[in-house]
Amino acid sequence: MRKALDNETTGRVRACAVFDLDGTLARHYHRRKYLLQDNPNWKSFFEAANFDPLIETVASVFHMVRMSVPIIICTARPEKYREITERWLARKGLFVEQIYMREHDGDVSDVEVKREMIKKIREDEWEPVFIVEDRDDVAEMWREEGFLCLQCARTDFKGFQNLGSWDFSDLE
Repeated sequence: MRKALDNETTGRVRACAVFDLDGTLARHYHRRKYLLQDNPNWKSFFEAANFDPLIETVASVFHMVRMSVPIIICTARPEKYREITERWLARKGLFVEQIYMREHDGDVSDVEVKREMIKKIREDEWEPVFIVEDRDDVAEMWREEGFLCLQCARTDFKGFQNLGSWDFSDLE
């Protein structure tokens, strides 16, 4: 285990596993059509998450892991979609200890959003034993930060670079 498991202040650091959501547990490809328009429709993209099918193989791993350690979700979905996210998880039988979501709309990359989540996870006295992620760039960041990252798919959003900035202004 990582040295960071020693919490100098309380000694209460708890081991956990971290799972991403979109592309990892939730099959979100049916929603990409909203982003491939001249004006990407982020509101429709995130609202359609309610209809995502479960990725069964990763869900099986989730359930096996949950017998050993608590599970945390780290998703770059905006916080305003917490209720949709929590309902989807409950409907799929995926019970988690905590969900970390993008706090603010804007053009901060998912890599940087999740890098910031590491600080919050540790402030909440969690220490990931491993992370399950689909995105190439995010998986690389987790590894650069010293985490064991199990990459369940090879998702590369470089083709989406022409979407302009990650402007979530249509979510208001």
